[in-house]
Amino acid sequence: MAGAKKVSQSQCGENFSAGGNRFKKKTAAVPTGKMMVVETTIDDMTGEFLGKDFQDAILDAGAADIFFTPVQMKKGRSGLNITVIVSQEKLPVLIDFLLENTTTIGLRYYEVARNVLERKIVEVNTPYGKVPIKEVVKPSGRKSRKFEYESLRELSEKSHISINQLQQELYHLLTQEL
Repeated sequence: MAGAKKVSQSQCGENFSAGGNRFKKKTAAVPTGKMMVVETTIDDMTGEFLGKDFQDAILDAGAADIFFTPVQMKKGRSGLNITVIVSQEKLPVLIDFLLENTTTIGLRYYEVARNVLERKIVEVNTPYGKVPIKEVVKPSGRKSRKFEYESLRELSEKSHISINQLQQELYHLLTQEL
């Protein structure tokens, strides 16, 4: 942005501005201690092998999160960087999982600090019955709510309404509730 000056939170003291809103510094983001990031780069596996079954299995093995980043590898080959966030205790299990279930012959891992926002699952009453929703507390104290995809998918199957239409309708009802 032209003319925008980047100002750190420490320069603003106890109050800081984000996106035009002023906030009092709060402790909504909870440090969760040290986590490990495990990475490997793959260029010889198809997407089918790294799909939902792989992702479910790695989460079941103890990963806190997993994501893929497209990369261009040497000799111009397309590849994927697989990044897994895991606790230090589960690190050996996740290393073995990646070495056994991918074509990688090596990986990297390093320690990172992590903060997460306070969150909880609450149930809201809808015309379709009770639906779980994730409620997150932002640093300003403001709450954000989100329907989880799995809940919407199940409700869509039961009610015979598309997930997109259902999501729009439920968010509309949710904003009227507030």
